[in-house]
Amino acid sequence: MNKKEFLMFLCDALGKFDREEVEKIRFYYDELISDKVESGLSEEEAVASLGDIKNIVDTVKTDLLVDRSKSKNKNNRGLKNAVLLLGICASPILLPVGISFLAVFLVFIIVYAALLLSFGISAIACFLGVIPNVVGMSIHSFAFSDIIFSTGTILFVAGIMLLLTIATYYGGGKLLHGINKIFGLTIRKIIGGKE
Repeated sequence: MNKKEFLMFLCDALGKFDREEVEKIRFYYDELISDKVESGLSEEEAVASLGDIKNIVDTVKTDLLVDRSKSKNKNNRGLKNAVLLLGICASPILLPVGISFLAVFLVFIIVYAALLLSFGISAIACFLGVIPNVVGMSIHSFAFSDIIFSTGTILFVAGIMLLLTIATYYGGGKLLHGINKIFGLTIRKIIGGKE
């Protein structure tokens, strides 16, 4: 395979990535092959010295996804990365890892949504329950101190539920980012181990 064929195959394999990212990778390998040719190798020898093209593509894809997750641009590419990572999982080694990641990812999303919903609804119910509680206790002639104590207890519980909702929201986001990062590192380690 000569340099032109190699670069064409590489760009085609990276077609789902941003054009700018693919162009950087193409330029890197173009320069790398040119340097090897300048040192006395033929184009075919220079391309062959890089290794198997499929391993190179898998490594480049993984590196791009890991770099995306590390970037400061938080455009919520987590789900897009997950879909692209599953596309990488065409090899027999990476397929079980990809399926495992997807299962963990989906279970986490379901649990995260359930916790967020339950804590949020509980907080809202407690806040809304204060008014009927005060009215009901007033109608049944409870002591003013009992009404204040009951109202304070309900508001305290509502506050705790609200704090749990906020903690679940922020903690879940960090955990999701951590799962994505661990998966990227696992893929990188597996691909690195194949070479």
